[in-house]
Amino acid sequence: SLIYAADCENVTICGTGVLDGAGSAWWHWKKLQQNAADRLIRAESQGIVVEERVFATREDALRPSFIQFINCKHVTLEDFTIEDGPQWTIHPVYCEDVVVCGVTVNTKGPNTDGCNPDSCRKVLIEDCTFDTGDDCISLKSGRDRDGREANVPCRNILIENNDFADGHGGVALGSEMSGGIYNVLASDNR
Repeated sequence: SLIYAADCENVTICGTGVLDGAGSAWWHWKKLQQNAADRLIRAESQGIVVEERVFATREDALRPSFIQFINCKHVTLEDFTIEDGPQWTIHPVYCEDVVVCGVTVNTKGPNTDGCNPDSCRKVLIEDCTFDTGDDCISLKSGRDRDGREANVPCRNILIENNDFADGHGGVALGSEMSGGIYNVLASDNR
């Protein structure tokens, strides 16, 4: 991912600036990625361990998420704008106590979801604006065998007072939800 943290606490990105992911340099990879995506899915079904699933080459053409935090606690993203991410824009995975507040996501490329909490708990997404090329917010909990084996649901999610200018779905559940999704409240969104 372009901005990444793992196993951290008290992670904050805030301010009134713009983070530009130069998405148009990545978006054409969508047409090139099918072979690598198929190999990645086969690797999971064949039980190849995650550490051996390396797809970081131009030939594989798998686009990164813009912001991805894995197994972090107390994450705050506040009051900035994201332009043109490569694909999924904000993707916390296995995180706890995540606040996304006042963030604007403007990205119109393929698979450019706005915010995808994945197997997270205690998430607040409020006062944000999403203008995306895919789902504005999509709750996830792992895919297929990996998701079932990890068995970490996405739970205790509050989504309120957001604007969805464009996107395939305002608030979507899945895909990639093999670990389950529980206790979601979405209110006063437009």
